[in-house]
Amino acid sequence: MKKKEFKSISVSRVIDSDGRKTLIINNPTDFRLIGKGVQGAVFQLDDDRCIKFYVKKSFVEKEMKAYEAAKKYSFIPEFYERGSNYIIMEYIKGPSLYKYLQKVNHLSQSISQQILMIHRELKKVGFTRIESKLGHFIVTDGEVLKFVDHSDAFSYFQPYPNELFTDLKKIGLLQTFLDHAKELDPEQYSEWGKAVDLEQI
Repeated sequence: MKKKEFKSISVSRVIDSDGRKTLIINNPTDFRLIGKGVQGAVFQLDDDRCIKFYVKKSFVEKEMKAYEAAKKYSFIPEFYERGSNYIIMEYIKGPSLYKYLQKVNHLSQSISQQILMIHRELKKVGFTRIESKLGHFIVTDGEVLKFVDHSDAFSYFQPYPNELFTDLKKIGLLQTFLDHAKELDPEQYSEWGKAVDLEQI
């Protein structure tokens, strides 16, 4: 892996007249695109590492703050290097939780327990917004979850995981998760219930 090769990659963003944001990717290399969003794009460098390029340097700072706060946790990818517009981190092998749950059509109590634990622990270290879309969880061997993409961890306060709920509802597994949460972590379930009617979402 040569820096001069991956440094030729760039990402930018355009906003159309309707306010829609579109990511523009310039990749003259052979590094495989493995993910993209409104803030940047991720490429696989080798079997163990990936690199995320950001459209703004401020996004690098935000994600680095989150990695520093949560670095002790095994569910957070290992950090290797940062540049002015990129971060190199551990490449996690496995499908996203969204794809995994679509395939198995079942939400195990073990997975729900891990999601609840991740929310609880990240709240302890100061995350005010835990952007837990199902696509941000990676399912590794043994159904162990890793959690990626944390640039908005301190952006604003989000009292309940609305994106997680939305994703689970789409695939018909929200009620299963809420039943697990009520049994496994009644305190966290109760906190969410103060912010949103869990019977009506």
